[in-house]
Amino acid sequence: MKNIIVLLVGFLAGFLVSEFANPFQKNETSVGVIKEKVTTPPSTGDINLNTPSNSVTPAEVEVADPNGPQLTFDEDRFDFGQINQGDKVTHIFKFTNTGKSPLIITNAKAGCGCTVPKWPKEPVAPGQSSELEVAYDSKGKKGRQTKSVTITSNAVPSTKLIHISTEILVPEELQTTN
Repeated sequence: MKNIIVLLVGFLAGFLVSEFANPFQKNETSVGVIKEKVTTPPSTGDINLNTPSNSVTPAEVEVADPNGPQLTFDEDRFDFGQINQGDKVTHIFKFTNTGKSPLIITNAKAGCGCTVPKWPKEPVAPGQSSELEVAYDSKGKKGRQTKSVTITSNAVPSTKLIHISTEILVPEELQTTN
């Protein structure tokens, strides 16, 4: 009897939460992003009488705001080809705000200190293009290298990866010391 009461109380609490919870929540840190609660429908298979039928927990997913910004790169990968050890190279990644509100890049971060991104600090208006520069220093590196840069913005999805790669050649006089 006690188990049935606990089960009923749990079911009632779950029902009340699902009926009266706000299904849309505005993310205060990202302009143009709406967090939506999504639940999976219950299984049509066997029903377990020991658990409430609505025990599926909602998951939050990013849903694009149709009036929000959209970050679209012309390319998201660039290969420098072969370079010599110690060379410093840069590439400009061009992008466009294909959305309907200003795009704000809040951060661009590389996985190591040899790769340095520079991004526009001012908002990019809808329909406008801009550039993100990625500099790479091959000092002390050799062989095939691939590096990524994570861009964080107010678009959906809020993060985007771009990649650079190269093959670093070591001059013969340096090969014995590396």
